This record gives sequence, structure tokens and C-alpha cells, in this order.
Amino acid sequence: MVIPLFPLPMNVRTCPHCNCQYSFRKHVKYLSLKSIWSKWNCHYCKNPITFDVKRQLWLATGISLLGVFNGFFMSDLALDLYWKIVLGILSLGAVLLISGLDAFKKA
Repeated sequence: MVIPLFPLPMNVRTCPHCNCQYSFRKHVKYLSLKSIWSKWNCHYCKNPITFDVKRQLWLATGISLLGVFNGFFMSDLALDLYWKIVLGILSLGAVLLISGLDAFKKA
């Protein structure tokens, strides 16, 4: 049995109708360019779903705080270019991780 390093809540990327969980790859492929108010059909059960707006606002707050944190450290002229690149790559990974925590609700 494989135990995930970071266990996710049960409703992350899960259809509220059929409880089928989208993989992170499918989530990025199908849903990354949709707005938080758009509606679409589940690829598995074909029922209408949409993003959970409350969850989206919390995720946007987290990404904004990460942006403020990066702006604070990137503006420091004492940092070498190496550390700025490392911080940028870590920030990109954090944004991808945070954006994968979406939840869906019935449309």
C-alpha cells in the first residue's frame, strides 16, 4: 500500500455527483483555463459541475500571499541570481500545488 506524502482532503478535484476524482494531470489539462463561474459537464458522468468559489478565494489568497513573500525577497538586492532562480522555481511549484487543491460543486 502506498501512503501519499501529502494526503489530500477527500473532496479535492472530485465530482460531487459520481465521486470520481480527477487526477492532477487531467485537472490541469481540462480545467486550468476555466473561470471560477463557468459550468461544464463531468467527463465521467456528464452531470453539470462548477468550481467551489469559496475554495477558489482561499486558494487565491494563498497564492497572493506567496506573491507578496516573493516580492519581498526578490526585491532584496543582496540576493544572488542563483537564489532568485531557486526561489522562483520553488514558487512555481508551490503555485502548481496550491492550484491543484480545487474542489467542485453541483452547478
